[in-house]
Amino acid sequence: MVLKMETSCVTYPEVNMLGIELYRDCDTSLSRQIYQTLRKSITDGQMAAGDLLPSTRELARELAVSRNTVTEAYEMLSAEGYTTSRQGSPTKVSEGLLLEVPPSSAHCREAPAPVHTILADFQTGKPDLRQFPRYQWLASMRRAFENLPLEQFGYTGPEGLPVLREEIASWLFRSRGLQVSADDIFITAGATHALHLIADLLCRDGRGIIMEDPCHMGMLRVLRSKNYPIIPVPVDEQGLRTDLLENIESAVGSAVRSSAGAVYVTPSHQFPLGGILPAARRAALIRFARENSVLYH
Repeated sequence: MVLKMETSCVTYPEVNMLGIELYRDCDTSLSRQIYQTLRKSITDGQMAAGDLLPSTRELARELAVSRNTVTEAYEMLSAEGYTTSRQGSPTKVSEGLLLEVPPSSAHCREAPAPVHTILADFQTGKPDLRQFPRYQWLASMRRAFENLPLEQFGYTGPEGLPVLREEIASWLFRSRGLQVSADDIFITAGATHALHLIADLLCRDGRGIIMEDPCHMGMLRVLRSKNYPIIPVPVDEQGLRTDLLENIESAVGSAVRSSAGAVYVTPSHQFPLGGILPAARRAALIRFARENSVLYH
């Protein structure tokens, strides 16, 4: 009978009586390692109700540990009801501790899913982290943590950390030439979180949202989950076809002009085709939004 104990140690174990694996250099004490192994053996049914445990002296000699170490492990088992013992009698496994393995779990172990080797992963939103500069990142985090004012460890307002919003506003001006006030910046947990908030604001009047076709499926699922009417507009190699905005029929059966409340577009690099929206189309899109009281993002 072989018993195994889950542990985070990476050193090679010493296997002795009952198959107990002891990791001498582990942060977990030897007594707790013995306790965890025996507890798992009992709940897995490898030791049945009524089975006798070896004496503390015998197990300590076999494992080359002190008797106190084994006694402490036995006391933990007894305190939690895994074993019973009486003065002068051997320790034995308690009744009713076998945990049946769910059929689904047993089936998964018997027939594991085949492992496929992935040559190239083109899934979006998952960068290749093998080249991530972990040590430089940790060093930067450490410096920032050491210099962080005490008050910034607490909560800020719902709009986000003021100093972060100010830095973002400065970066937008330096990199994009956009003059944005820090008071107009709202920090979210990501693009999906931001889209959830925007959708909650836009869905109130029942108007639809214009989206590129094809578009980012994650964003599309978010808007559909809000029961927001989707108005697809085709794209070409240059992005959204703004020439179709005036004539295309929306999903709600009326012209886009009267049924659209917002536009979701990726002008810099259309997703997933990668086209860049020309300046003329960007101007046409802005004119359409202004003339029809449509929000655009």
